[in-house]
Amino acid sequence: MRWPIRNQILVPYAATLVVAVTTTALATAYLDARRSRAESLRGIRNVVETLGQSTFPYTKSVVEKMRGLSGSHFLAIDPQDRILATTLTHPVDPAAIRSRTPELATIETLTDYPSVDIGGIRYFVAHVKPARMGNASSLYVLYPEADWLQIQRDAIWAPLLVCGVTILLMSLISMMLSRRLDRRIQAVRGLFAKLADGHFDHAKVGTLDDEIRDLLLSANCLSDQLSTLRDQFSRTERLRLLAQLAGGLAHQLRNAVTGARMAIQLHQRRFPNEGDDESLNVALQQLTLTEEQLRGLLALGKDRVEKIPPAEVAPLLDEVSALIDPVCRHTQIDFQRTDTLEDDSLSVPSGADIKAAILNLLLNGIEAAGVGGSLWLSAHCNDGILEISVTDNGPGPPDAMQDRILEPFVSSKPEGVGLGLSLAEMAATANGGTLSWRRDENRTVFTFCIPVLAHNGAPSHESAASPRLNTPTPLRQGVNSP
Repeated sequence: MRWPIRNQILVPYAATLVVAVTTTALATAYLDARRSRAESLRGIRNVVETLGQSTFPYTKSVVEKMRGLSGSHFLAIDPQDRILATTLTHPVDPAAIRSRTPELATIETLTDYPSVDIGGIRYFVAHVKPARMGNASSLYVLYPEADWLQIQRDAIWAPLLVCGVTILLMSLISMMLSRRLDRRIQAVRGLFAKLADGHFDHAKVGTLDDEIRDLLLSANCLSDQLSTLRDQFSRTERLRLLAQLAGGLAHQLRNAVTGARMAIQLHQRRFPNEGDDESLNVALQQLTLTEEQLRGLLALGKDRVEKIPPAEVAPLLDEVSALIDPVCRHTQIDFQRTDTLEDDSLSVPSGADIKAAILNLLLNGIEAAGVGGSLWLSAHCNDGILEISVTDNGPGPPDAMQDRILEPFVSSKPEGVGLGLSLAEMAATANGGTLSWRRDENRTVFTFCIPVLAHNGAPSHESAASPRLNTPTPLRQGVNSP
């Protein structure tokens, strides 16, 4: 059987409260009633003792005054059972009263007194023997039984009323608190139900700082993490599917490009007099550039098994500069290269991947700069870290894409796939480096950082100790100039 948590809290608490308050109220009512009975008994005893020791005659005016002082009725009779004075308004038979009021040795409670019915009203009767017989032989003190019951009710009703009001208020407060607790628990339940349906929303936390608020915050954090994981899984799945599709297509295209390049080279060998034809050289460069781009598509989303050999930095930069030079001349882009490498023998791991990454950055800069724009390529090495910067004077990425520009499938170009920068970043992180970008005045600067190899083929000592490169998470947008 389902047992809601609010009932688990409310029912034991309410039951304990009802038992405690009821017990306290009943005990208080019992003690108050007992005290009231004792006071009533003590009052009658005092009246009986006082009247028994008095010497004044029992006249009509005397018994009326005693009635006003004590609240009891009085009946004085002579030895012949004739009424001398009384405060009773109903007819009374003195002989009947005398016969029903025997002498009692000890009176412990008020109910020990005999009772008589006079005019439909019952009275407790106490018999007083006057100290001086005078004109009266007996005096009877009659205490209304209804007054005695009323005194007990007056003593009992106040504690019971307080008990009832307390139980009612505490029940209402408990219900209100349990209902609010139930609403907050239902908010957690609703959030997890949405998470199960794939809707990663947030639950309203509220201002009350307690354990449920911590639970709601944790649930909201879980929702954010699941949303991020879903996006990452979606990107990974798309990347995997694209790799399968592009791999086969790129393989076929690469074979065709390789065949075209070999045909041109064969033509140059057969007709050596045409070797100085610049158009053929440009065609070879374009085919080589296409091959490098296809190489990146073939590597997309695949785990490398073969080890890619390292490459020297200076020849690598010469090669990529030669590959993009015809494109820059065709688009009328002013291309400038600045190297400050003190050692021409510097090498980087995975030369083919680094080459493809730099080519992607340069081609991206050419498209960003546009016809008549400017493009800069610079390289320098500091403490074993090679920094290659590609700068263009284009407008830069849109504001909405600046935080995601390095992610796969993110592109500001209508016909773009959004893989060039992503492939460059993959090459950087795979080799212990980083790729970052920033806007410097009216220019966009992409910085590719990677550790160079020592003469023994291992990463240099400085680069291995660099905390920036040991944490391959790419930087996004910076604010400092290069």
